[in-house]
Amino acid sequence: MAMSKLILISFILLTNAFFHPLKMTTSRLSIDQASGEIDIYTNFFQDDFKAHLLNLYMVDISTLDQSAKDAMQAYIQQNFLIDINKSQPTFELKKIQIIDENVIQVKMSALLPGLESIEKINITNTLLLDAFPKEQENIVHLRVDKQETKILHFSAQESIQSISL
Repeated sequence: MAMSKLILISFILLTNAFFHPLKMTTSRLSIDQASGEIDIYTNFFQDDFKAHLLNLYMVDISTLDQSAKDAMQAYIQQNFLIDINKSQPTFELKKIQIIDENVIQVKMSALLPGLESIEKINITNTLLLDAFPKEQENIVHLRVDKQETKILHFSAQESIQSISL
């Protein structure tokens, strides 16, 4: 009896995992106040990101050619917005790498001089919320001067966060 329950529970869990895959991005936003350097490392599930950008831009990002890089940069620039002390840095794509079988990491960087003192950061993160409005969750680890400051959660219900430092 116990074995049949275990098999049934395993079947239900596996079935639910197959039909309800995790929809999430994780990002690390690092700000160096002294230099004004800002880096965003974002991890996407490659299958979701690839399908969505193919749908939006008609570009296959698995090639990692210039059109794929342009599509990734445009999408991230439109869906991950940062305002620091009422200034908006302009991010450029710096690096793309496959870090796991189905995870692609994109590094975007910007320079915002005059960050000696950060008063307020506004972050809008709508990455893949347009593709999966009910399921998508986005996590941002905020680091200021190499110290983790906050872990922020974004969803369709809450896509904007404000942090006062």
